[in-house]
Amino acid sequence: MNKPTDEQAKESWERYGLKESPSGIRYPEDRGSDYHRTYPPIDLNNLFRYAEFKAVINIGIKRKISIDDARGWLFELWLDNMKKGLNYIDALFWALWEVKDNDNASSHP
Repeated sequence: MNKPTDEQAKESWERYGLKESPSGIRYPEDRGSDYHRTYPPIDLNNLFRYAEFKAVINIGIKRKISIDDARGWLFELWLDNMKKGLNYIDALFWALWEVKDNDNASSHP
């Protein structure tokens, strides 16, 4: 696992609510006619802003655990990725990627 490809980044952003249309990309908080030309950069601010909470909710629902336990589960994945030598941004991206479908995520708590 290294840096995500452009296609993986796009797929991830779309999974977490950023939508592409002929007019541009709509971010979840946009109102009216606000469109952007590109997806946001993959950084901690954007990963937490657009993806982390939705992933935690998804984990909680699918595993039937509390939000706190789901957040802890995601944090463990993040730490495991950092132990593999990834920087904290890429480690969080890949932790979120692993839980995006959550049905085949690893055996963390």
